[in-house]
Amino acid sequence: MDKQSYTIVIFGVSGDLAQKKICPALTELRKKFSLKIIGIDRKIANICGEVDERIEGNLLDNAVYEKLATLINKKESVLFYCSVPFSLYTDITKFLHANNLFECDKNSFRRIVFEKPFGSSQKDSTEINTKILKLIKEEQIYRVDHYLARPIVSNIVYTRFTNRIIESIWNGREIKSIAIILSESEGIGDRASYYEQAGVLNDVFQNHLLQLVALVLMRAPDFLQDSSLNKEKKIVLTKIKAEEVILGQYRGYQHEAGVKQGSGTPTFAAVQLKSTDANWLDVPIIVLTGKKLAQKKSLIHITFKDTDCRIVGQCPLPNNSLTITIVPEDGLKLTINTQKFHDPNKVIPIDLTHTSDDFLPYSQQAYTIIIEDIIKGNRSLAVDFEEIDLSWKITDQAESLGEKVYLYEPGSLGPEEAIKLLQKFDLKSELL
Repeated sequence: MDKQSYTIVIFGVSGDLAQKKICPALTELRKKFSLKIIGIDRKIANICGEVDERIEGNLLDNAVYEKLATLINKKESVLFYCSVPFSLYTDITKFLHANNLFECDKNSFRRIVFEKPFGSSQKDSTEINTKILKLIKEEQIYRVDHYLARPIVSNIVYTRFTNRIIESIWNGREIKSIAIILSESEGIGDRASYYEQAGVLNDVFQNHLLQLVALVLMRAPDFLQDSSLNKEKKIVLTKIKAEEVILGQYRGYQHEAGVKQGSGTPTFAAVQLKSTDANWLDVPIIVLTGKKLAQKKSLIHITFKDTDCRIVGQCPLPNNSLTITIVPEDGLKLTINTQKFHDPNKVIPIDLTHTSDDFLPYSQQAYTIIIEDIIKGNRSLAVDFEEIDLSWKITDQAESLGEKVYLYEPGSLGPEEAIKLLQKFDLKSELL
C-alpha cells in the first residue's frame, strides 16, 4: 500500500455517476491507498458507505467550501472530482480558489477532475476553459473520458503500430471504408435532465467517438505517452469535417420521465466524416450511435479494398476486414478468404478471432484506472483542451447539418435513412 494518504472530494456525490461508478472504484483503490473521502451535494441520501465526511448544501453556497476548508489541511494531497453538470465547473473552481483550497505544501498536490462533456459547444467550452485557467494551472486540470480507460481502446495503438502486417495496410490506399459504431439497447432511463440538454451528439459523438476516429487515423506517435498521443490525435482532428448527418429519435422518447413534450432532442446520429489528409482523402468514415437500438454494441470495422478475381471466377470476392470489438467483449476479428473444402473453385471468408470479456467499459474498473492514474500524476487518459476544442468544432458543424430528426422504432437498427447510408458504402446493417 502507498504510505501517503490522499483526500478525494466528490462534488455531486448523490448522483448516479458517483454512486454507481466513482464510489465503487474508490472501494477498490482503498486496497492500494490510504484514502479520506469527502462527499458534497445539495441533499445526501442513500450515499455509499465509502464516504468518510459529508457536507450537505448548495454547491453555489460559499458556506459549503468554508466547511470543506475545515476538513482539509495544506499537507494533504487532494483530488477534487466534479461529478456534476458542466454548468457548475466554473463556479466550483471559483469557490475552491476563493477559499484557498488549491493551495498546498510543495510535497502535496491539488488536482481537479472534470467529467465529459466539457461544455455544450465550442464557444461554451472555450468560455469555461478560459475562466478556469485564470484560477488554476493547466497541469492541475484533468478532463477525463472514461471510455479511453478501456484496454481494447488503448490497444488500438498497439495493434496498429506493433504489427508490420497491419501497419503496412492501415492506410487510404488499402482501406475502403471505416465504420465506428456505438449502439445502446437501453433508453435514457432517469437521465432526462442531462440528456435533454446534451442530445446524442454532445453525449457520445463529441468525446468517445471522435476520440476513436483520432486513434484510428493518427500517425505513429514518437512515444506512447500522453503528449505524443495528444499531438497526433490533434493533427487528425484538424483535418476532419462532417459531410452528411442523419439524426433520429426513438419512438416513445417524449414520454420518458422529465422529457419536454414535443422535444426534438435526437437520440440517434449517423455521421459521414471526411478527412482532408492526403492519406485518408478518399476513405469514407461512418460514425453511428444511438439509444434503444437492437443491440448494445461498440466496434470499429475496417473494410479493405476489393481483391482482384485472379484465380477463381467468383466475383466479387468477399472483402477482407478487421473488426475491433469494444462491447460486449474486448476482441479482434480478422476476416480473410480461403478455399472452400473440396471445392477448388469456391472461396469463403473465415474469421480469425481473439476475445476477452474481463473488463466492462461502464463499470467502476474504468474509474479505478482513471483515479489511480490521476493520483500518480499520469495524464495519459486526460484529454487536453485543444483536443476538446477541435472536437467541438466538428460536433457543431455536424449539428448544423442535421436538419431533420427521424423517428425510429425501439429495438430497431435506427432510421431507414441511416441504413441507406451504410449500404451506400457497402457496409452491412449486421454491424448494428
